[in-house]
Amino acid sequence: MASSGAFSRRINRYRQSIFTGNQIKSVFNTGTFSSDKNIYYQQRTISPKKITPQVKEQLIGFLKEVNPNFRVEVIDNLSANGVANIAEFLIQLKKGKEDLALAEEAAHVFIELLNDPKLKKDLLSDVVRTKMYKKVIEDYGLLYGMDYEKLKRETAAKLISLYIQDRDAFNYWSGSEQLTN
Repeated sequence: MASSGAFSRRINRYRQSIFTGNQIKSVFNTGTFSSDKNIYYQQRTISPKKITPQVKEQLIGFLKEVNPNFRVEVIDNLSANGVANIAEFLIQLKKGKEDLALAEEAAHVFIELLNDPKLKKDLLSDVVRTKMYKKVIEDYGLLYGMDYEKLKRETAAKLISLYIQDRDAFNYWSGSEQLTN
């Protein structure tokens, strides 16, 4: 099992490895960035803890650094709690769920823009050993057509968002040895 401490250290390394705003344009010009593969949904809330106004401001600031025209929209009748459409620089949040879903949707952007292939590979390899991965397979497997790479990314985004908003839930879902022994 991955320990929450090791995963936390890795998150800090990932934070330093994302693309800069100038590099993002080249991601879309390579022809390898598929809009279908880079749309993510938050079907269920894992933690009832909301992000603070300060964290919300930081997450929106991050998104604006990625692209000054990045949009975060609140939708009354959205079928999911949140949707990240990375190719369109758009996050949509269900009204009333904004402070529960924003961290996860921003984490999807963060993961897709990791600039270090080894770190990204390590992250996606680590998540399969967590409790969260099994839950994501159950909840999102059919929705994502059992695309295991996308399911790993979904798991990573959920864990990163929990790390931001609810460390106790993060420790549980990351398979923290302190809670499973």
